[in-house]
Amino acid sequence: MGAEPLLAVEDLRVDFRTRTGTVQAVRGVGFALAAGRCLAIVGESGSGKSATARALLGLAGPGARVTASRMELAGVDLRSLREEDWRTVRGGRIGLVAQDALVSLDPLRTVGAEISEALRNHSRRDAPTPVDLLERVHVPEPRERARQRPHELSGGLRQRALIASGLAGDPAVLVADEPTTALDVTVQARVLALLAEERDRGMALLLITHDLSLVSSFADDVIVMRAGQVVESGPVPQVLAQPEHTYTKTLLAAVPGTEPKDPPPAREYVELLRADGVTYRHRSADLAARRGVFDVSLALAAGEVLGVVGESGSGKSTLASLLLGLETPQRGEITLGGQPWSRTSERARRSLRGRVQLVQQDPLGSFDPRHRVERIIRDALPAGSRHDRADRIGELLAQVGLPGELRARRPRQLSGGQRQRVAIARALAPGPEVIVCDEPVSALDVSVQAKVLSLFLDLQRRLGVSLVFISHDLGVIREVADRVLVLRDGRVVEQGPTERVFAEPEHEYTKALLAAVPRAGSRLVGGTTR
Repeated sequence: MGAEPLLAVEDLRVDFRTRTGTVQAVRGVGFALAAGRCLAIVGESGSGKSATARALLGLAGPGARVTASRMELAGVDLRSLREEDWRTVRGGRIGLVAQDALVSLDPLRTVGAEISEALRNHSRRDAPTPVDLLERVHVPEPRERARQRPHELSGGLRQRALIASGLAGDPAVLVADEPTTALDVTVQARVLALLAEERDRGMALLLITHDLSLVSSFADDVIVMRAGQVVESGPVPQVLAQPEHTYTKTLLAAVPGTEPKDPPPAREYVELLRADGVTYRHRSADLAARRGVFDVSLALAAGEVLGVVGESGSGKSTLASLLLGLETPQRGEITLGGQPWSRTSERARRSLRGRVQLVQQDPLGSFDPRHRVERIIRDALPAGSRHDRADRIGELLAQVGLPGELRARRPRQLSGGQRQRVAIARALAPGPEVIVCDEPVSALDVSVQAKVLSLFLDLQRRLGVSLVFISHDLGVIREVADRVLVLRDGRVVEQGPTERVFAEPEHEYTKALLAAVPRAGSRLVGGTTR
């Protein structure tokens, strides 16, 4: 890499002692990171990337055994540190920006108090104030924000506050562990711009991520991990353009939306779901009066996939609740198959609910943890004989690519991808004509995400079911949608065929969303993409 490394690691190993034996989470990892450089560690859940990062911070966790032939930070041998030594190094020489700011920040303290604690732990003569650090990470109205608690800030502002806390000790190395996961594309771009500014000031960045598009635009070098081992490493352009290992090729092939989607096959247009001038304004105390959807109109044809995109607070989930008949619009009307849907009584709607179903973002949170897979699906089936329902459960599991023996498992005994397939099977159980998919793949690794997206499209083609696919990930929308609808502040600013909207966006907001997507071959310099 040329310059003398700030961080040098050789043959790093992390083992965890469990009841059933020793788990080798990290096996022989090595790398070097110099000032002003960004090294990305890429891999799926369980690959060992986060265990690697936390070992460098002395935070491997209980039951962990960390060994290495070399683990040096600015000349300090990290292997020999005691806990009291780690308190000086952690934050002062190497900082951490964690993935989930809402969990990482203390909900009972103000943001200013959180940053103040980090400053006290690493007091220095020229120490900034919490307001100074919030200004450094471009938080608007920093004095007011410093007096607020985490839940009072948006996701993007919380993440900036976490970065400010990570910068409090002026570390030479900053570890960013999935810093943009679940953030809207424009918020993600702002967070990346902040990190790029710190890198350009000379800070060394270690980026932990599963997002290869982020790596392509932000990192200098990349390590690809699988099952605790490095399978490939090198400069980003080389590894991403000419991957050598099969696993790296698989990850790259799984990135959604990299190629234009084929136009939908010609079919007779049969309108299935329609919204005309729908308005719903939230009146609950915890939401601003402007939140909701306003004068939204759309039409969904039989066998069509309609993508809905927008930032947090744009009204995507509110629109989903209205289409599902869970909320009633205050103005406008929604029809299903030409018949009243929103303006009918709940008693009349109850018999029709099987026609419109939901797949949620977090199936684990929507399943009863006490129930087995068989019960979860059975409860969604129409009435029938016990034998017929047992057969139907087997058919549904087969449709979503799950073996029959999983019917006896509970949700926590399944992987994330398996849980999402069970959620799809449950949605298919009543034989719906429309499935509303609310961020159904946002929490999945890229290869699992690709398989679930492929499953959705396969089911849509085979069963003719229509999909309303809600996502903040424009790559996902381009992969699955025939048409796309763009929401901003509860209003539709643009809609049309997916490839037309992506290639020739008309509204400035749509252009801004597309411009914020990290692109291969570009690099963030000083907060701008070049």
